[in-house]
Amino acid sequence: MNFVPGVEQFGLIHVDGLTDYGPNNSVPEFDKTNTFQFSDDFVLQRGPHSLKFGAQMHRYRWDSLTSTAQSARWEFNSVESLLQAGPTATNNLVVAVPGSNGNTAFRQTLAGVYLQDAWRLSPQLDLNLGLRYEFANVINEKDGRSAALVDIVNDSAPLVGTLMKDNPSLTNFSPRVGIVWAPWQQRDTVISSGFGIFHDQILYYLIEPVKNVTPFYDIAFLSNIKTQDVFPNAIDASSGADIALSTKTLDYNNIQLPSVLRYHFTIQQPLGMGWNLRVGHVGTRGNHLMRGYEANNFPAPIRLADGSLCFPRTLPRRIWRSTRTARRSPRPAPAPSTRLSTASSFSARTPSPFTTRSSFP
Repeated sequence: MNFVPGVEQFGLIHVDGLTDYGPNNSVPEFDKTNTFQFSDDFVLQRGPHSLKFGAQMHRYRWDSLTSTAQSARWEFNSVESLLQAGPTATNNLVVAVPGSNGNTAFRQTLAGVYLQDAWRLSPQLDLNLGLRYEFANVINEKDGRSAALVDIVNDSAPLVGTLMKDNPSLTNFSPRVGIVWAPWQQRDTVISSGFGIFHDQILYYLIEPVKNVTPFYDIAFLSNIKTQDVFPNAIDASSGADIALSTKTLDYNNIQLPSVLRYHFTIQQPLGMGWNLRVGHVGTRGNHLMRGYEANNFPAPIRLADGSLCFPRTLPRRIWRSTRTARRSPRPAPAPSTRLSTASSFSARTPSPFTTRSSFP
């Protein structure tokens, strides 16, 4: 039994308290990735300096197809409601609007260069300095099938075009520094420390959750509806109704690169009989990490006389519709959003006896 005429895939039935019945609501789907890479490295020894430098370039091609909700998803609050085809207005329906196209073809180029200097300042002291610069162009859909909500509060429809306003990778410099010191002439006790900044690029992994958006892929949400006269035909149920169309978006105006600061401090001391004792402290700090959230949890604002916005509790929440309509509805549609604003930290001491050789020959 198909819920959408012309769609071979059987739909999904959800009943509160029971396991969903039906196949994955996103099939058929596929993802294909082609990556073209070039890299080269050079090493130059000049006295106490050991220089290493190089460059790399990656060209990415991501082609995909998704069929999310094209076979429809019916939601009932009880088994009795399902058996009676939803006689009361307590049921929900999620279905892709006919004509939605889930084909996307994203393209992106990444390039980077680096320089590293391992400098032997003395027989007991090594200094390592490094700098990496890496950037990527803003990922784009080759047929222009991408859109974003520029103003997530006031916009009534996504703006067709790039997924983010600026390219945050253009200032992507990553310094690294490390030191290894043997304070005694015997060079048995070794103290080492290091610090580095590492960046993640905004590649397809971040775009994938928001790749299919209105107006190219419309998903209708109908909540608290009576379905007895139309079930199981999802298209009849959504035709002519005051439907809410969902969209997904990145944080268009404030996108930033995820980054991690890493550091360590270690002391290594031989104990004899081939055993060494190492005691250290390592830590990381992550900034602008990815998080997803529901952006449609606030009411449509009212602009007061002084120009400020007021969000009254009694008004319906704003929804975003396709470009063919731009009305508000008391049935808000989900608006999943992705923002790079989460932070993380890790710190640990690492005492560990083990068998090893000294850092110095």
